[in-house]
Amino acid sequence: MSDDSTQLWAYALSLYGRTGVAQACLTLQDEAGADVCELLWACWLFQRGLHPAEDIATHLAEVRDWQSHYTYPLRAQRRALKPIALHDENVAQLRETIKRAELLAEREALARLARLAEPGRGVCRIQPGDTLDAQLRHLIPALPSSAEPALTRLIDAASAEPSTSC
Repeated sequence: MSDDSTQLWAYALSLYGRTGVAQACLTLQDEAGADVCELLWACWLFQRGLHPAEDIATHLAEVRDWQSHYTYPLRAQRRALKPIALHDENVAQLRETIKRAELLAEREALARLARLAEPGRGVCRIQPGDTLDAQLRHLIPALPSSAEPALTRLIDAASAEPSTSC
């Protein structure tokens, strides 16, 4: 794993573990169609003085393909097993195994996203006036007003992160 992907993974775990961030990310995922890995990546980029390029969708195609073929099906299976797992220990163990596989798939997605931070691969330097809010909104398909507080929580938590050098 490259140094950037290791740093992104550590950053993602740290940010996601902050109070309220996991719930904020899940709200943005479930209510606004956002990809949590992309959101965490954008926060990491912003801390490094970078942001996704305007044509980022082109660069994200490979990552989004990975997510749709591997991560999302694992998530759907894990969620579908939840009610059964509450009453069946064997199913609960299966659900935990799928959860670990889903986490590994997300780690691979983050590694692919980290590669996009390389020069010429879909990121630009932050310019005066660029905001994390604008960068995150660029990655969110449709932000309903009910998800605005979740976006604010994520931005506040990411802004509290210590800055890292590029």
